[in-house]
Amino acid sequence: PETFASLDRLGLERTAATMVAQVRERERLRTAAPGLTGRRVVLGHSGGLDALTQAVHRHIRGEGAHVLTLHHPDGSTQARMANAYEADLFIALEGNGLPVNRLAYFRGTNFWSQPGLALAEQLGHAIERISGVTPHIVGMRLPLLRETRMPAVIAEIGPASLVVIRNEQLAEQLVRALISWASAPTANASPAL
Repeated sequence: PETFASLDRLGLERTAATMVAQVRERERLRTAAPGLTGRRVVLGHSGGLDALTQAVHRHIRGEGAHVLTLHHPDGSTQARMANAYEADLFIALEGNGLPVNRLAYFRGTNFWSQPGLALAEQLGHAIERISGVTPHIVGMRLPLLRETRMPAVIAEIGPASLVVIRNEQLAEQLVRALISWASAPTANASPAL
């Protein structure tokens, strides 16, 4: 009985902590100015989508945001650098070489990033407008998603021919999606179970 009581207390403490984290994340975003002006955006990539990353960087700066581009293969390193930069949001652009696109946001056992999911959904609509294929949106516990202190999404985009041929259009659509997300970053997004 004592063990079960201890486990129950531990479960309640973890649930309370995750609720506090969700409230803090939503409040920080709620009080931010609408749009991208003045926001600190990090674009991460590990190679393969350099031209797309540069185009997105250029468009985001054109919207008045401060942009830091990180080129590193390790997600934990990128997360540390984004946290040190005190970013408002993080987008990792990755090439997958496949005709299937996937967007990942943070989802743990007792916590999921509602702004991260809303961001993934907005980016997914942008990718679908260009590719004609609905991306898969998944909650994951990857180091990059788990260790950042801001909403973060990993966008795996393919095939390479789409990214090369429609690079500029894709960059424009992704930035429009960011602007849309920034107007309502805590939109009611529900994770798939």
